[in-house]
Amino acid sequence: MTASAATTRRQNRVYAQSRTLDLITVGILYRSLGDPRVPVTDMKRSFSATRVPIWYDQKYPSAASPIRIAGGAEALLIVAESDIATGTAVSLESARATINGFRARGSQPLLAASDAASLRVALIDQRRRELFLEGQHLGDIIRYGIALTPRDGSPYPGGGTYGSQRCMPLPDVERDNNPALRD
Repeated sequence: MTASAATTRRQNRVYAQSRTLDLITVGILYRSLGDPRVPVTDMKRSFSATRVPIWYDQKYPSAASPIRIAGGAEALLIVAESDIATGTAVSLESARATINGFRARGSQPLLAASDAASLRVALIDQRRRELFLEGQHLGDIIRYGIALTPRDGSPYPGGGTYGSQRCMPLPDVERDNNPALRD
């Protein structure tokens, strides 16, 4: 998706919201990966309004940086997921080879394990790294049943606690206009 710094409406929103409003910070899981696909910087300055340390991503260096909507890397990860689900020795080896290709790009050691469970964990990790800031991780959390981080009930830095909600609530107007959803 293209972006432009010419008008606010066309700006890369990830860049704009993190740099100008300090509304977005990089999650704890991404801050110390040391992966070139997940470039982040600790701003080493005061905390945001919600008392969360401010970290900037460097994936989108300007308001005009384009955002990938879909690409070959994601397609390869989908094929690897299918290979893991197939579960034959040949398909698991194919998935391991694909995952190791991604691990090499991320400066990680190659994966020796070839069982389906280990490959699935590695696949989820590579999706998290490769698709950083592309809007895929919440879908992965829901689809793979990944525990939320921070955990449900953990204290929120701005007051209150983190909840267990994984989806946006359905607006009343949608419920009211659909008889099948009414109580």
